[in-house]
Amino acid sequence: MSQMPDAAPVAASSGTPIAIHTTPSGTLAVYTNEALRLYLETMRSDEKIFSTLPFLTDFKKFPRVTDLMITYLDEFLKTCDSKLRLAPSILVGVLSELLILTLLKACGDFLDDINAIANYRSKKETSRIDYAIALVNKTKEKIQEGRELLAEEKTCFSTFTQIVKHMFDSIRLNRNEYVHPEPTSVFTLPESSVLLVHTTAFNTYTKAILELTDAILKLIPP
Repeated sequence: MSQMPDAAPVAASSGTPIAIHTTPSGTLAVYTNEALRLYLETMRSDEKIFSTLPFLTDFKKFPRVTDLMITYLDEFLKTCDSKLRLAPSILVGVLSELLILTLLKACGDFLDDINAIANYRSKKETSRIDYAIALVNKTKEKIQEGRELLAEEKTCFSTFTQIVKHMFDSIRLNRNEYVHPEPTSVFTLPESSVLLVHTTAFNTYTKAILELTDAILKLIPP
């Protein structure tokens, strides 16, 4: 592999990486979309193939993932790999909504709140993620009323807080822009390279939601 650009991802950065890529020479942690873009360009210049297949394999390992979610992610990744521009922008928005609803269902069950999902859907789109975050925080507070958070629970809540709000808003805006164009043209659609970056970031977003969902569901008696 050729020498990485100065702005390339480095493992010494702070915060939560949006992607981690292991190579024979070590592990690269990617912390910004710009760094990931430069890395992908370097990979392409070296004629290496960037595969999104591992994302689907990892996704299927989560117990709360449904066949419908798998279908959405599979088609999302295939359209990105095919360098399509409109379909993946819409598919990722639908899958994002399914993942958030799964998390809210877990929070609602833990809090004995039967209206958790209904309340989410009643919110304006711009305030839905704020409601979701508030419900997650309420869940965290209820756990802490009985005991301190376990290390893995702290990580799940922290990762959710760091990643999900920014990504949710970005996904929502992109999806709405192409579902309800006012106006748009082929020139305003995202480039395939941008969608590849988005795909890698979405993988981290997906894991943050599913890992927190699993952590909460473990606390609910069967």
